[in-house]
Amino acid sequence: MMAVIPGFKEWQVAQLKDVSKSLMPRPTGKNNGNGWVEPELIETANQVPIHTLMEFDKGDKALCLWHDEDTPSLSYNREGNFVKCFGQCGEAHSAIDVYQKINNCDFVTAVKALTS
Repeated sequence: MMAVIPGFKEWQVAQLKDVSKSLMPRPTGKNNGNGWVEPELIETANQVPIHTLMEFDKGDKALCLWHDEDTPSLSYNREGNFVKCFGQCGEAHSAIDVYQKINNCDFVTAVKALTS
């Protein structure tokens, strides 16, 4: 039985369960210009609880970082440790993505900061 997440349909839960994996750049074993990040570090960085990076209300909602809005539409899934916007953009993001957006930094910098 799939976990029940308020506001999500069962197929959405299945799709979003591994959202952080699908959002990660695939390692190639080469320096891609931004530097090489080991897959284990990416996994560790994405395990940092997103609620430690930004504030959410009692219902685990916040203003979306990816578009302007007046009403919180960004929902935090504690079980999967990802955020999903149910507003204008509809995007889902991992801990690394959230750190990058808040700190205006690249992927490698975010991974290093989250794992140090």
